[in-house]
Amino acid sequence: MNIAIGADIGGTHITSAAIDLDSFSVIENSYYNQKIDNKSPKDVIFKQWASCLNNSIKAVSSNNILGVGIAIPGPFDYAKGIGKYERNDKYESLYNVSVIDGLAREIQNEEIKLRFLNDASSFGLGSDLLENLNKDNTIAITLGTGFGATFLQNKVPLIKGKGVPENGCLWDKEFKDGIADDYFSTRWLIKHYSDLTDKNTSGCGVKELIDRDPENMKQVFADFADNLCEFLVPHLKAFDTDVLFIGGNIAKASVYFLDKLENCIDSEGLKIKIRIVTEAEKVGVVGAAYLFNPEFWEQIRKELPTI
Repeated sequence: MNIAIGADIGGTHITSAAIDLDSFSVIENSYYNQKIDNKSPKDVIFKQWASCLNNSIKAVSSNNILGVGIAIPGPFDYAKGIGKYERNDKYESLYNVSVIDGLAREIQNEEIKLRFLNDASSFGLGSDLLENLNKDNTIAITLGTGFGATFLQNKVPLIKGKGVPENGCLWDKEFKDGIADDYFSTRWLIKHYSDLTDKNTSGCGVKELIDRDPENMKQVFADFADNLCEFLVPHLKAFDTDVLFIGGNIAKASVYFLDKLENCIDSEGLKIKIRIVTEAEKVGVVGAAYLFNPEFWEQIRKELPTI
């Protein structure tokens, strides 16, 4: 059995598991999740991450583990394992810090190899592997504390090529009065609700606002869908996209925006399968572990983005 540890690091959590790379199944009793305070000092963050990873490692013999694949949001130097978080409102204590060195001091087996992949790329890859739709061109986006995206061709994440934006990223591309990350994240939904209603949203999350005021949140999500369609359509066309995967915490509220998004994309003459993935962390863990598939690693290791 070929086993690797996969980890999905988000803005507020880490999820890890031991993955059978032949079946893409989770090894029994190896799946763990832990909340993270992304404002903590770097040493605290490394201890929190390692605590979760060590639990997954304990579930299998560390001698049988090919390595630890980590899905982590950008900006990040994925080839060197160095955080580039500056003015990102998360993990800023890791700016220009080696995550490899930081985790090596905390992981039980410091000889285990660490490899990194963009979290959206891992999400898209894991979705493609598990759904096995056999489509050529896939775009996957994650909507949560930030906006992630990846472009895949035959299950390989791309950072250049026809229809692929610079570094294969969308979060940093210009949109309206800012960049995409400003508009396709939980903070935009909360701010837009506040702007529409003039109500205090201090301490509120998106779910709380939906529960408290569903009617106004329907309008918030309608505007969100319009913006998302406007932004995505040029990229969907340029990449000749077959499938669009949508994950992240905002995807769990897809009942509020999916129909409008699908209708908008259809109106542009695009025939694209849209898949909502509600278990994005599990999918991301599978994608991260796949970094230890030898053929896949050879295909991507020299093309890892540095932002």
